Amino acid sequence: MYDQVYNLLTDKVNEVGLKFPIQNYIMYSILSVISEFNGNLDQSRIYAELAEQNATAQTNTLWNPRKKKIGVVKKE
Repeated sequence: MYDQVYNLLTDKVNEVGLKFPIQNYIMYSILSVISEFNGNLDQSRIYAELAEQNATAQTNTLWNPRKKKIGVVKKE
């Protein structure tokens, strides 16, 4: 069932929406393992690098640096 899981996860990766780094880490980790199992080592390395980036991510898709400059509160 690796092919089915691979297809489901690649569809999920391509969806636009709120994703937290932990979700991406899990998805890319699984995709890396499946790619290696299927013999596609180059793709496996790419997914492993993406998983590593998400494992150390400090922000999610909600974070926007402009929010720090734009606000309605003048004083705390």
